[in-house]
Amino acid sequence: MSAAQPTLTDISRVAALPRPVAWPDFGQFAPYAKPEVLCAWLRDAFATTRELLGDLSPAQRLGSYHSVINPPMWELAHLAWFAERWLVRRGDLGKLTAPWLSRADGLYNSATVAHAARWALPFYPWEESWFYLEHVTELICERLLREPDSDEVRYLATLCVFHQDMHNEAFAIHRQFHGYPATPFCRATPRVNPASELAFGGGSLRLGAEPASGFVFCNEMWAHDVTVAPFTISAAPVTVGEYLAFIRATNRPLPQFWSNTVVGLRQKHFNVWRIPDDDEPMRHVNAHEAQAYCDWAGCRLPTETEWEFAATAGLPKTGLVWEWTASSFAPYPGFAVGPYQEYSQPWFDGSYQVLRGGSFLTPSRMLRPSFRNFYQPTRNDMFCGFRTCTL
Repeated sequence: MSAAQPTLTDISRVAALPRPVAWPDFGQFAPYAKPEVLCAWLRDAFATTRELLGDLSPAQRLGSYHSVINPPMWELAHLAWFAERWLVRRGDLGKLTAPWLSRADGLYNSATVAHAARWALPFYPWEESWFYLEHVTELICERLLREPDSDEVRYLATLCVFHQDMHNEAFAIHRQFHGYPATPFCRATPRVNPASELAFGGGSLRLGAEPASGFVFCNEMWAHDVTVAPFTISAAPVTVGEYLAFIRATNRPLPQFWSNTVVGLRQKHFNVWRIPDDDEPMRHVNAHEAQAYCDWAGCRLPTETEWEFAATAGLPKTGLVWEWTASSFAPYPGFAVGPYQEYSQPWFDGSYQVLRGGSFLTPSRMLRPSFRNFYQPTRNDMFCGFRTCTL
């Protein structure tokens, strides 16, 4: 997933993808973090995974089926399988050595194991999966320090870090979804000032990522010139107070994780029902709910081009919630699949919508103005909100 990826896997989409005939020029994704830093990131991601999953009971490790949630029993070992594929078994699916766990390819490949099947697999034991992930993490660190100048190794190590970062965000969403207690990683969101707006005069924008600007995912490749008309965008995401005024005025149903009780409107925060402050960013809103607010308030969602234009100029209060845009997830001109070809191309079917900005659960190491997240517009289980533009 972005944990940012979609959770549902349509095998027919990925099976038809052409396999890369050669690795790309990994130098175009430089500069990379130093090997020592990448090792620290890998171990930090592992520690976060341990924090988010380590207290689950045997029943919670599997859980009941849901279309947008993976069973942790499967997802934990998938992390190890993914990292082992790229950096221990040497990446190219046509030239892979055998996995450390003999049945891993048939169990943990998200491109070939249907989502609904992930609750009924002959899993390896929970503790063996933990050892698998820790073992692979240390093997990757050994390779990084053994080949410190290899752009290929540093690219693939960064890919594995960010892949695990996204799954860690998904694990936090999993805890929210099922009402498990918050861990220290699931820290509270900051307050925002809902009053101000920022006006931009428009102009030319290099939309997307430039080569040699650091690691990027393939859906950001590559920067191209676009013209942006003048626009005005809110300086912060829509707040709880603003959104609840819309709910009260329209008598619209509350979003997921909200409830109307005798003591007032309350929000579910992991295992606690609480009355949030009015100046918190509104979250757990899907794209349709965000659009309904805009229709009522006489405004609109920004396009992802406008969002990136503003972010490049220093848009404040990003990284609080993922922010819906009005844009469908589509390839940029000249798009080509990267080594991890299942990341973007299968989802360019018009049914996914772009979010920008990151949430309070997204590590800062993976965020940049050009980063594109994507979900189906009906999803609101993520920590997602929105900001608005004037008409």
